[in-house]
Amino acid sequence: MPSSREAMPPGFALGAIRGRWTIFPAQEATDAFWGQWDDLNRRLRGRHPFLDSRFVSALLQYWGTGTERFVACRGDAGLVAAAVLQPVRHGLWRTFLPSQTQLGPVLVGSHSAAREMLEAIPGFAAAVEFLCQDPLYSPFGVASEGGDLLINPYAPTMSVALENGFEEYWEGRSRNLKKNIVKWRKRAERQGAAIKLTRVSSLGVLREAVARYGELESRGWKGREGTALHEDNPQGQFYAGVMERFGAEGNADVFELRIGGRLASSRLLIGNEEFRIVLKTTYDEELAEFAPGRLLLYEMLQKLAEEPRPKRLEFYTKATVDQLAWATERRPIFHATLFRWSALRQVAHVVKG
Repeated sequence: MPSSREAMPPGFALGAIRGRWTIFPAQEATDAFWGQWDDLNRRLRGRHPFLDSRFVSALLQYWGTGTERFVACRGDAGLVAAAVLQPVRHGLWRTFLPSQTQLGPVLVGSHSAAREMLEAIPGFAAAVEFLCQDPLYSPFGVASEGGDLLINPYAPTMSVALENGFEEYWEGRSRNLKKNIVKWRKRAERQGAAIKLTRVSSLGVLREAVARYGELESRGWKGREGTALHEDNPQGQFYAGVMERFGAEGNADVFELRIGGRLASSRLLIGNEEFRIVLKTTYDEELAEFAPGRLLLYEMLQKLAEEPRPKRLEFYTKATVDQLAWATERRPIFHATLFRWSALRQVAHVVKG
């Protein structure tokens, strides 16, 4: 029998995805539930790191407000659909999406299943905003607007594919980018500042590398604005914890670039068997003349290309023109609003226009 918090509300019925819906406070998710969540992520999204329980549970631990709810559907074989949602106002719900992630925690396999989720929410929800949808990992398509669905573009993201090796990848980059890398490297050489890349992946030292990242970021503009990661603040604790969780199975890296022996740039990565995600990037602003963030990316991509797997780097960022020069693929991240009635979508579409 389900626990009292997981009891099925009256009227929740079998639907197209053949399961029964329940809603409960996200902070009360059990280990058993998280195990089913990860199994669903494996089946639907190939163990996407941003949808992994180690990442989502950390988001809830550090950035949850207590209003978050799991809306979940269980079938005979376990969990078949789930998302972390928050009520926004009467009739409107939204994906839980703190700034530390660029992908909404939604594990739903189809538009029809998402509609069932909407209809299963108690209190007669009129709409659900599924924020930050990646077309590669979403029940909705970027071109599927119409009927009960409204699509709002958010930002372009990018990835780098390295399956054919670094030389072929680099050959496809722009002449300007290649010239700039040579220029920045020669500038360091002329000043006798050796460039050295270090990779930290061992579980016992990942936290120390995250702390160094925080010290570097705290010296820059984020430190002056009070938004920098630091080992003593929630940001630092969140990222250190996530890196250690993924590092336990060898899927976390901190890449550090030193120029003249001085830490110049750092990137935090997590991943799975198929790809890595850049979580955070920082650099020493006093060494800006060497473009340390760009040099780190160049050196890091060479290193990643040497490995058998993974062969793709995902950025999940609001990609700029300069960043897109590194990309082998770009795609749109979008917000999808699902309405109970098509007439509501039509009204929202007029307001949007």
